[in-house]
Amino acid sequence: MRYIEMNPVRAGMVDHPAKYRWSSYAANALGISNAILTMHSEYAALGQLPEERLVAYRRIFEDENSVG
Repeated sequence: MRYIEMNPVRAGMVDHPAKYRWSSYAANALGISNAILTMHSEYAALGQLPEERLVAYRRIFEDENSVG
């Protein structure tokens, strides 16, 4: 998940995946509804409750020194 979300960052298009319009980061990390997304089993495994998954997903991106 991190690899895909970080592609626009690695390409120099944005400095964080939340800033890329087409990213699923807003839904997976911030809980912003997106009707075209389907929850992936790897995402579902991050927690039983929605808030647990949001927090866990944001943690994946906490290391700003790691771009990949």
